[in-house]
Amino acid sequence: MQTLYNDAMDYSQFEDWLSEKFASLDEKSARFAKCHRWNMFLPQNYQRIRADMDEQGIPPDVVDIGCGAGFGSAFFLDGVYVGVDRRHPHIGFGTLAKQLSSQFYNEGQANVSYLIDTFPSDAISEVLKKKTMIASMSLGVYSEASGNDWKKIFDAYCNGMKTASGIYLCVPVEFAKYVKDFFGEYREIGGCNDGGDENLPIIYVEP
Repeated sequence: MQTLYNDAMDYSQFEDWLSEKFASLDEKSARFAKCHRWNMFLPQNYQRIRADMDEQGIPPDVVDIGCGAGFGSAFFLDGVYVGVDRRHPHIGFGTLAKQLSSQFYNEGQANVSYLIDTFPSDAISEVLKKKTMIASMSLGVYSEASGNDWKKIFDAYCNGMKTASGIYLCVPVEFAKYVKDFFGEYREIGGCNDGGDENLPIIYVEP
């Protein structure tokens, strides 16, 4: 499958892409999925990250933490894409994922692979070496549910990122500030969408 990435990407390209993915669903499930498709996958976040990588001359060799069903792989078919998630696979809608496919998206292509694991881990740290890490609304998002342990969790996340050559994060402001304090600085490349009304920062960090 040819990469969908280009500098002028718009939603119409993803409509065809997702319609093909939803073709196996029954009518009711397909209608539900199409109504909530942008909550499953936020292509504008990946678009901004890929555009910045091209502008900065960063090779499209990435590890996508919290990849969901791996839809983000479409942006990196001309490089190397490793998706990491703790389930196989999911798109945030429970049993609907089982109807869509038992495989991650683009699984089986020579430059696309997946790792089922929970970040951070030694295995993920090894995979991250000399790669660019991406985490779009997957780290720090639910930290408020962890009570007094949020600093410990943020610290574990930051330590887990240190083997990457560069890091793109679309995360809540609180975690972005923690990352800045941990690594010393970051570069903000714009806002990301969280699937709702709030725009959050997309930041780039070099450990």
